[in-house]
Amino acid sequence: MDGVPIEAMEVTAIEVLGEQPNGETEREFKRSISGIFRLHPTVAEAYLMRVRYSGQGDESVALGLRFVGPDVDEQVISETGLAFRTMFGGGGQHLDIIPLDEDSVEQLEFKPFYVVRFETTG
Repeated sequence: MDGVPIEAMEVTAIEVLGEQPNGETEREFKRSISGIFRLHPTVAEAYLMRVRYSGQGDESVALGLRFVGPDVDEQVISETGLAFRTMFGGGGQHLDIIPLDEDSVEQLEFKPFYVVRFETTG
């Protein structure tokens, strides 16, 4: 997939620690991937967050995506991974992308950086 390795992880528990601080790099990345989301209206909301996985002590940065409907849009995942790789290169950094459901979103204590806007006619 365009040279971007995508690896599915089996995670038993994720602790959301909060929103990823919003520095210049984060703002630039959010702008970049928001453009991808606008082209794929399957993304309802997006969150850049700090997480800790069960059994691991280190924090990670994850992109939480709530999709419109029950299906994960693999094209969005691929394009987002490519955008991350383009910005951050091979510096050993990685981005975890976590599909979120309605219940998960309700428990977050911060707002999404991206919310889909549906156009209405009439």
